[in-house]
Amino acid sequence: MKKTVTLLTLAALVLASCGTPLQSNQTRIIVTSNPPGAMLSANNVPSKQGQLELIWTLKQPTTVSSPVTATWVSGAKASVQLNLVAGTEQTFVIQRPANVPGLDLDVKWAIHLGEVKALENAVQNAPPPPVPNNPQPTYCNSTKTGNTVTTNCF
Repeated sequence: MKKTVTLLTLAALVLASCGTPLQSNQTRIIVTSNPPGAMLSANNVPSKQGQLELIWTLKQPTTVSSPVTATWVSGAKASVQLNLVAGTEQTFVIQRPANVPGLDLDVKWAIHLGEVKALENAVQNAPPPPVPNNPQPTYCNSTKTGNTVTTNCF
């Protein structure tokens, strides 16, 4: 028997709730897309690219969510309803419809996002620039003779 969306109340805790322990009537869902990079949205939560994390508060131990939608850069779109179980963390992948044109564009976008992520990781994990060991101070002495200034540094 399919339960309706009215059984759900969305606890709009996006990402910040990752470390929060679940109550027995809640489920944490993580939604991604295949290929990656689609804009993901659920209920009244704004679209998010890549991964959507939400905590749903259920009025019954199991229920079916309102539609969760993935929209790819090509315009391809897929919506699914998720079977939610209270007290669990669940992961879902929304598949791009195969019969919609533009798969090549969506795959190129996914590759681009992967390259950007790899560059961001490389920058974050790069070692700091080396600091010279025991840099020697530079001393300078200037003298003025007439209209000429002579500076000697050592």
